[in-house]
Amino acid sequence: MSKFAATTKELLPEATARRIFGMIKRELALVEDEFERQAASNIRVIDYLGDYLRASGGKRVRPALLILTNYAVGGRASDENVIRMATVMEMLHTATLVHDDIIDNAEFRRNRASVNSRFGNHAAVLMGDWLYMSAFESSLRERSLSILDILTRLTRKMTEGEIIQLSTTGNSEITREEYFDILQRKTAFLCGTSPP
Repeated sequence: MSKFAATTKELLPEATARRIFGMIKRELALVEDEFERQAASNIRVIDYLGDYLRASGGKRVRPALLILTNYAVGGRASDENVIRMATVMEMLHTATLVHDDIIDNAEFRRNRASVNSRFGNHAAVLMGDWLYMSAFESSLRERSLSILDILTRLTRKMTEGEIIQLSTTGNSEITREEYFDILQRKTAFLCGTSPP
């Protein structure tokens, strides 16, 4: 293989993502441990559902973005508060997925039965709500009104995006701007949020 071909191959998105995620492998392992801790409950059914959701995996893009951003500004991303906030972002994301699956009547998420299809809509709604509240409870440890403000605005924007999407279902007249507004509210705001 030529030097050019090897360089080109290395630039493939998958290889780049592997390299970037490899640089923060230790921090992402800390996020997994923290997620397990934050999702634990003395209520057996919540503990079981939390384990089920965590075992579903995921790419952990949102925590990775927070960790990488922290390093980019000279922070120490393995610090307890950074790992906690990275986990908060993953918990918020997971809560949105649980609720989205209910709305979309999704049967599968990440090659497994979705929470709603396996345990029913009632359990899924409550588990999504529990994840939201657990994420906010964890963020309170920072004792920062600006973080709570960011997370509250984020949650409101994501909910608005879901409601707008619901109201446009089946509407073939939706404009490009309206479509991208929904995407921004449902996905971009969560990816772009990095509490200080």
